[in-house]
Amino acid sequence: MWAKVARGLSAGRVQSVAVRLIVEREREIRAFIPEEFWDVHADLASPEGGASAFCPGSSGWQGL
Repeated sequence: MWAKVARGLSAGRVQSVAVRLIVEREREIRAFIPEEFWDVHADLASPEGGASAFCPGSSGWQGL
């Protein structure tokens, strides 16, 4: 381990594991590719008492 760490730097057993976990998480964050996802559901009732359903797809929406 000391061959990979510059003199004067701290590199204990616990610190090495903690840094590794942080680096792995940061790599996951940078590799993340966001996707647009919409899931809208509504149960509506008309004034006449009839019920209707409303479930639009995401393709019908133009930005927000």
